[in-house]
This record gives sequence, C-alpha cells and structure tokens, in this order.
Amino acid sequence: MIILTPQAVQKLKSLLAEHPEESLVRVAIVEEGDDTLTHRITLEDAVKEGDYIQDCDGVTVVMDAQTTPRMDGVALDYKETGSKPGFIFKHPEPTNGDPHDPHLG
Repeated sequence: MIILTPQAVQKLKSLLAEHPEESLVRVAIVEEGDDTLTHRITLEDAVKEGDYIQDCDGVTVVMDAQTTPRMDGVALDYKETGSKPGFIFKHPEPTNGDPHDPHLG
C-alpha cells in the first residue's frame, strides 16, 4: 500500500481539479534501461484491467501489477521548497539486507 502525505494529497487534488476529465492518479515504476527504474505519476480517466485501486484521503490511486508490490510502504510526498518543487518517493529501509529487496530505494 502506498502512503500519501497530506501535502501530496493536497497537490494531487489540485491537479485533479485542474483536469476534471481525469479522475485517477496512476503511479508506475518504469524500467529505463541500464537497470534504471523511474517513478512516474500521471492523471488518467480509466482503470486498466489488473490494476490495484487504492483510496488515499479522497484521491484514487491506481497501479499495475508490477508496480504494486514495489510501492508497498512507499510514501509519496510533495515539497514546494527550493527552486525545484515536486513529488518525492520515500522508500522504507530494506528489512533483510537483500539487495534484491523490492523496497530498496
């Protein structure tokens, strides 16, 4: 289960209000080659087959089957400080020291 901070909820609700045709927030982990993983957040209008659906304080978050286990315990925050405001994914510490632990951040 992904965790949204109050700041992330507030920003996502603001973005959804600006785009009323899109009522869902999709969180995805995308492989970018060279063993690089990137987080992606998009606004969408429909759930896809096999999606995990989670309500986070009034924000509907959807994730595909590959992303869902990797986002377990991850906190999504939003910061407006500094010159580059944006979303930040905070991964929990691995519990067993395994370098292949899906929670490794």
